[in-house]
Amino acid sequence: MIRYRHDPERPNEPIVEAAPRDIDAYRGFARSYLHAKWPVLGEADVDEVTQDSLFVLWRMVNEGRVRGVYVDPPDVVIRSLLVTIAWRVAGNHAAGLRRKDARHIPIGEEHGRDLPDLAARPEDIAEARRVLRHLARSKARPMRVLLLVVQGESAEDIAAQFGIDLRTVYKATATARRQLAARYGRPRWSRKRKR
Repeated sequence: MIRYRHDPERPNEPIVEAAPRDIDAYRGFARSYLHAKWPVLGEADVDEVTQDSLFVLWRMVNEGRVRGVYVDPPDVVIRSLLVTIAWRVAGNHAAGLRRKDARHIPIGEEHGRDLPDLAARPEDIAEARRVLRHLARSKARPMRVLLLVVQGESAEDIAAQFGIDLRTVYKATATARRQLAARYGRPRWSRKRKR
């Protein structure tokens, strides 16, 4: 049974506990996620990535490195972490495949977790839907490029679809993110150095 164990040293961050069979119960979920998000992986590759991901997750749980918050069920914490781990393991595995049809990982680290966070607050979900509606309605190329990035398209596919080079895809993505950050009042990280 997946549950929380109270940690007196960090009272607001309980440790997630789970038995190996509890972790293994997510095998089907991990396989379906990998089939949907990594079509370049064959059946044997999906099995290998699933096994590696579950092993990494189990090791983290066993070492007490997985923490949650009491407002989120511990199984949601496990599932979200498994998505992140599976994405990274699949990316490393796909990079190791020396095949012509291997695809790039989509732009940006934020795509490490494509599935919606089941623990997100309703107002966060509503805001995300509003932003996605804005993206879908926009006719500007940077916004259309960013929408394809959010949908998981590779930079190469986007460049081919618009007839532009990769550098332009990255510039369009950065432009759209800057515009959205300005529109919705979210500060963006800047590379400018303080002098």
